[in-house]
Parts: sequence; structure tokens; C-alpha cells
Amino acid sequence: MPWSPTTYRGDLISLRQPLTSDVEDFLVKAGQPETTLAYGGDPSGIKRPSRESYERSLTGFPDSIKWVIDRHDHAIGRVRLHEIDEEEAHARLAIGIWHPADWGHGYGTEASKLVIGHAFNIMNLHRVDLIVLESNQRAIRSYEKCGFKVEGVLRERALVGGQRQNDLIMAILRHEFSNDLSVRTGTG
Repeated sequence: MPWSPTTYRGDLISLRQPLTSDVEDFLVKAGQPETTLAYGGDPSGIKRPSRESYERSLTGFPDSIKWVIDRHDHAIGRVRLHEIDEEEAHARLAIGIWHPADWGHGYGTEASKLVIGHAFNIMNLHRVDLIVLESNQRAIRSYEKCGFKVEGVLRERALVGGQRQNDLIMAILRHEFSNDLSVRTGTG
């Protein structure tokens, strides 16, 4: 699946192609204990993010479509569609806002809506799903604002800080999606 050249601009953020130069924002913002915990990592084993780890992430998930979440010309996170199955018309969403100071402002919700709109309107998919820690209530509320519904529980699937936690499977179907954003597109 090739990169889609579409850049999306919402009211709060833009989505654009990841660039090697985004590494500077990544190094400043990523690797926070709260972020690591929210994504299911062990905060006691945090290593400072490195230039090499960021550059590896640009080539990871080769069969995915990736965007950087941009706020005022600074990368604040990433979002991607992966596990794309064009025949069955579904994909999985993954999103991360790197620093807790950027949480709670609607950036992730807007980025998710833009990507879901791309999945349904451009890729002609029928379903988008995701997996989220049951304890990550902030993310769950954001996904619910986008129209995602909980479909199931993967009991004690995640090991977070030495404790077993449940993951939730959430999904949205094309006919459930209501894009209430003013979206502008561009190329590049």
C-alpha cells in the first residue's frame, strides 16, 4: 500500500507525510512515563528516544499508511492505518500523541476523524478497528467521540508495569461515521 499524498487540515491539527526532520520534535516530546504507560509499556524501563529509533519507525509497518500529526508546524504524534485488507475492506487504526501536555485538547480525536474519513471516503473501506488498554479512559472517550463502539474484551492480554490488564477491541463501520469536521485537503 503506497503512501497517500493527501495532506489533511482540520481546525486544530494537520496530517501530513512523516519527515526525517520530525525527529527533533520526537526527541523532545516522546518517551514520557505517562505516555509509555498509556500505550501499554513499562515506565520503569523507559529509554530516552533516539534518532535511530525514530528513523526505524519511518520504515516500520511497510504495508501501512502513516501520517504525522502536526500542530503549528511541529510534529506532536503519529497516526496510521495498518493491517489493511482491501478485499475484506477493513483496517486497524493506531494513534499516539507523544507528550501529555498535548493530551486533552482534541488533537487525537480530530486526527482520528480525519484518518477514518480517509479510510471510508478514499479507500472505500467498510470497517476500521483498534485495540486500546481498558485503563486508557482518555483514549476510549476520544474513540467514542469518533463513533467507535466496544466490541469485545481481550482479558488480561497486556502486561503493563508488571500488572495484567485488559485490552478492548473497538470498531466503527462506514454507516456509523459522521464526519463533522471542516476538512481541507492538499498534496505533498
